[in-house]
Order: sequence, then structure tokens, then C-alpha cells
Amino acid sequence: MITNIVNFAKRLISLPSCFAVALTALSVVAGLANNIAHATSTLSEDVANVQRRCNLNQGIACAALGLLYEVGHGVDQNLATAKQLYQKGCSLDDGLSCAFLGLLYVQGRGVDQDLATAKQLYQKGCDLDNGLSCARLGLLYEDGRGVDLDLATAQQLYQKGCSLDDGLSCAKLGSLYEDGRGVDQDLATANKVYQKACDLGIGTSCAKLGSLYEDGRDVDLNLATAQQLYQKGCILDDGLSCTLLGSLYEDGRGVDQDLATAKQLYQKGCNLNIWLSCRWLGQIYLQQIANHLNNAEHIASQDIKDIAKAKQFFQEACRLEDKASCEMANKLP
Repeated sequence: MITNIVNFAKRLISLPSCFAVALTALSVVAGLANNIAHATSTLSEDVANVQRRCNLNQGIACAALGLLYEVGHGVDQNLATAKQLYQKGCSLDDGLSCAFLGLLYVQGRGVDQDLATAKQLYQKGCDLDNGLSCARLGLLYEDGRGVDLDLATAQQLYQKGCSLDDGLSCAKLGSLYEDGRGVDQDLATANKVYQKACDLGIGTSCAKLGSLYEDGRDVDLNLATAQQLYQKGCILDDGLSCTLLGSLYEDGRGVDQDLATAKQLYQKGCNLNIWLSCRWLGQIYLQQIANHLNNAEHIASQDIKDIAKAKQFFQEACRLEDKASCEMANKLP
């Protein structure tokens, strides 16, 4: 979704009075709201200006205003108002409005869940060359939600969305080619579209591309490139990227071994709900205890703290449905 918001923000910025709203919408969806400060008076003024532009039948302005009402930023959250604004924007042939409205129907937020209506909205948005709509419609076909499962159609939709510079479309297209689902397995194509998705800000694609380089799958094994890709993905708050980067630092592969850095990266991955990060962090604390057993000067109280930490992270991995971590947590005092 982030790629579409970036493009969406750029379109809004081209309208001077919408500048602050554009940045606000971008910051909210990207999870960067705390890093972009806006005076309340300025934001209120710009919200009013975007409202006027929506009233003047500028569909992209309706999408902007709807997004702010959906997330409750600068205005009171109101899903009913967001829905109305998205409906207006979509009726004005703004594809992004159609995509946002379709997602409300898929999630059943502010409306009854209605996959048939979502499909129609996504189809209209995709026909209007909105890449996010193509991606979301492709997801319905890939998962068989509200439609018959059809990987060939999903592939075509992702292909179109990716050609429209939609990162999610490129990411999903890459997964199909990597796994050989609905298409012949083609790691070279997967590499290409993962690179594009990563460049468009999809952190998971940075991780998947990095793993191809780490394993030398259809590319020359290159741990330095893998490290750079994982680093980028982790900065984009992709938990898998943080986890894989942490593994490089824990093992000293392609980088100097650095357990402190590994722990920090696993902590971030765990906070982003990657069970493997939580488990590996728990294992590091257990290993610290094992190392201390050979140290006669070790203070026993530190072992107690490390055991508590290990159990905490195994319990978190267990919450994320890792059965092995559940067993480990139950064995610890």
C-alpha cells in the first residue's frame, strides 16, 4: 500500500494548498507520523482546502480527505464519512478512491463485509490504471476470496499493477515466480520484480531478494548484497528483513560477528511479530547462561535475569504460534 500512498502524496503535493495533508497522509500510512510535525492550525486549514477541492469534484482530493477520516488524523475518525468520500472519488473515476473503498468492504470496516462489491470496486480502479486496485483484485483471485481461485488471473493483475509501479503488485508477482505458482518457476524474473518492489519501498521484497543472494539461488552468492537488502528492508520496518540481518550478525556471515547488534535486530523483528526473531532471541539468552557456567566469577543473579528474558521471548514466539517455543517456555522456571 505504501507505494500508492507515496504516489498519492506526490499528486497532492502538486496542489499547493494540499501540501500538509499530503505529508500527513503519507506519514500515517507509512507509520512515520511521529517524525513529521504539523501545526494543528495549518493542518486544519489544509483539511478545509482539500474539502473544497473535493467539493469541486477533484477525486484525488476526496481520496485524501477520506484517508484522514479513516485513520482519524487531523479530524475525528469517522469511517462513515471516509466511505462517503471514497464513494464520491470513485464515482469521479479516481482509481485510488476505488481501491480505498474496496478495502473497507473486504475488511468490513464501517460497512458490512462484501467481497462482491470489493471486487467491482477493485476492477474499476484497476481499469482506471490504479496499481493498488490491481494488486488487491489479484489477491482476491490468488486466495479465492469472493471469486474462484485463479492464479493465472492473479498473475495478469499483478503484472499490470507492477507495470504501473505498484510495489505490492511487484511483490506478489515475484512470489508467484519464485514459488512457481500459476507460472513456471523463474527465479530470474522473481529477482527482477523483487528488486523493483524493494525499490518501491516493499520491505518484504527486500528480504526475499536478499535471501536469493544469501543462498546463491540463480544469482552469484553475495552476502554483502544480502546484508544491504536486509538492512533496507529492516529500515522499512519489515520484520523478516530484521530477522535475517540479525542472523548474519549472530553468525558473522558477510559481517563481523556482533551479538549485541543481532539482539537489537531480533528484538525489532520480534516487536514486528516475527516468531523466529523471538525464538532466536530467547536462544541467545539461553546460550549466555551456558557460557556463564564456565565463568567462576559470574554473578548468579545475571543468570536469573537471562532465564526470565529467555522465557519472555519464548512465550512471545509461542503467542505467535511457534509450538517449539511453547515447549521451551514451559520447561523454563
